[in-house]
Amino acid sequence: MNQWVARHRWIAMFLYYMMVWLPVVLVHIALRAQISPWWAIYGFIMLCFSYLWSGSARTVLFNKNNLFCAYCNTGRTEELSFLLQKARQILANLKVKEEVKRGLQDSHHMNFAEFHIVKREYELAESFLAALDFESACMRRKVGIHFSKAQILMETGRPQEAQQHLAFVLEHGNNLYLVECAKEYLEAAPR
Repeated sequence: MNQWVARHRWIAMFLYYMMVWLPVVLVHIALRAQISPWWAIYGFIMLCFSYLWSGSARTVLFNKNNLFCAYCNTGRTEELSFLLQKARQILANLKVKEEVKRGLQDSHHMNFAEFHIVKREYELAESFLAALDFESACMRRKVGIHFSKAQILMETGRPQEAQQHLAFVLEHGNNLYLVECAKEYLEAAPR
């Protein structure tokens, strides 16, 4: 099996992405609907399979981040702390270039911030957002940071302060799901 994967790496990667990412995309499409617990089980099985298939701790960490997002957006918060703990362990033992590790740490901090927002622990969420390297972040992450800050401000009764962050999300978010959420926040904000 390993020799076949080495010879036909592009086919193996295509099969891997179809088996792992297709369900994640489907979950993101159906974020507003109630999702069956079977999706979580399927995601966990695919996460385990991807670990065995790829052998890459970085890929597993990335998959845990995506699974975290799926759980968070579907309201399945009981699994979030476990995922964050496992991701922290993987990140601590990860041997990659410093810039790659910094990017993965920023993703992890974003997940922690979102976790604390869900739990309504806004000061902790803000501390994780402050720990991010905003200047060197990619635009997608900048949009996420601005949205999280806006979310905190809206939920703590400061909609006027949130508007600049929501405007950033609308301007730079392109086709991200967060753009729709930002529009909903702006529509709900008092004028």
